[in-house]
Amino acid sequence: MSRFNNLSRGNCAACHLSQPTQNHRPPLFTDTQYEALGVPRNAKIPANQDPNFYDLGLCGPYRSDLHAQTQYCGLLITPSLRNAATRHAFLSWRV
Repeated sequence: MSRFNNLSRGNCAACHLSQPTQNHRPPLFTDTQYEALGVPRNAKIPANQDPNFYDLGLCGPYRSDLHAQTQYCGLLITPSLRNAATRHAFLSWRV
């Protein structure tokens, strides 16, 4: 956990909050903010089999309300790391 919280060794906890919530619940391991994550394609998502498909996060294709707001293109919500040891794939919510 010391590396997870270390500012000079990844600083994971900056986005994946590791402290209990204000109401003393276990940590969510996400700040629920939108970030330009820059993760590689997840091959387990069927849409990613198409090389012409790009998930632009807040700009689409699953959302259309912010399509014209190009400053939001590529922003995705910070995924939770809760139960990471038991998950088979990350960022696969659109399977």
